[in-house]
Amino acid sequence: MKERNYTIEFYRFMFAINFILVHAIMIFPLGYMGFTMSAAKDAYIYEQAFDVILPFMIFSGYFMMQGFKKKQAKGLLNGVSPAKQAWGYLAGRIKSLMPLLLIGIFAGWLANGLWRGYTLAQYPEYFISCIGEFLGLQISGIGMGNGFVGAWGSTSAAVKLLCSTPMWFISGIFISGYAVYYLLAKNEERFLGWILPVITIVFLGSCWMTDTLPLWNVILEIGQFAVNTDLILMFIGLGIGCEIWIAVDALKKKNWSSGGKLALSAVQLVATAVVLIRTWVSVNSGFMQNYFNIGWGPTLIYSIIFCFLILLDVDYVSRCPITHNKIWKVPGQMALYIYVIHFPVLIFTALALGLKGSAARSMANGVVVSEDVTLGILTQPDIQKLFLTFGLTIVISIILGYALMKLNTKVIQPWLDKAPWFDTKR
Repeated sequence: MKERNYTIEFYRFMFAINFILVHAIMIFPLGYMGFTMSAAKDAYIYEQAFDVILPFMIFSGYFMMQGFKKKQAKGLLNGVSPAKQAWGYLAGRIKSLMPLLLIGIFAGWLANGLWRGYTLAQYPEYFISCIGEFLGLQISGIGMGNGFVGAWGSTSAAVKLLCSTPMWFISGIFISGYAVYYLLAKNEERFLGWILPVITIVFLGSCWMTDTLPLWNVILEIGQFAVNTDLILMFIGLGIGCEIWIAVDALKKKNWSSGGKLALSAVQLVATAVVLIRTWVSVNSGFMQNYFNIGWGPTLIYSIIFCFLILLDVDYVSRCPITHNKIWKVPGQMALYIYVIHFPVLIFTALALGLKGSAARSMANGVVVSEDVTLGILTQPDIQKLFLTFGLTIVISIILGYALMKLNTKVIQPWLDKAPWFDTKR
């Protein structure tokens, strides 16, 4: 039996913590302390930290493909239509995660309502916005100004859709996951052979040429319809994960020489350095500006190499005893729980520390903002509170994440598995 790849668990945990960094130090001050969206786009000091989205999706796509192939080998997919296969995959994901997601939606609904000072009459509408976010109306673009879904159709309502925050990402995983699984079931060879490569090259190539960062806040206008580019990036990431599974499966029986492992280790050392530095060092730092100001495009290539070598699991960097250790099994399993609960925890912590009511200010001296927006400077006490909020959010989210994981796996899921209407294996 092949040894478990604990390095994957280590990076799952690290990516979850990285999202807390982005939200606490960048998104929260911009979105909750008075910044307008135009100012926010120019004040991103950790914008490159979103690079972790692609590795996260690649890992997910790899395991999706692994599960798909196992079902194929057992003959479980024989005679089952592609749509039914894809729905079976999606239904299993939703059902297994539903208790956790409901907790995340409720916590986000309550935290945002307290922060924004909603009245009791406004809470029901806001809860509907939470559900809309979970259903994908934010990340798909339907609720971002297209104007044909009622309250979700206006730009002002779209900002309000940032209610549970982690749910937009979860909804993107569901939408892109269904699409990738369907295309695999429909015609795996055609999808991985030319459909995915063409979409990847055209989309990312166009972004690269126009210097457009493919993030959730970038809206791709198609006539009167808008699509969040990160939904496309999620789709591509899952697909690349499937492609990597094919490559790893083809190489799994190869006997690697010491020289071959050393060569791969040298490549992985560089790729790992780029990924970690790009996602943990402020874009405004002198170190980043002078040595790692390489842009998202090259970082994307390094990220793919980084993921491939971790999943191949033969080089000495990927198998470093520090990361390739079973102590990361539980933190890795907690990653999704940490991700779902961390933003409500962040808001509650900021409320407790008295950050509510701070005026719109830039993050530091020298940050360039839009000319039509006048911003002050964060005071030193506010900066200290932000970093304290970041640290406390990590600690509290880990504790709550572990508690929620145990509650879900030891109590909720065993109880639900006994119910005939709750069958995640269909």
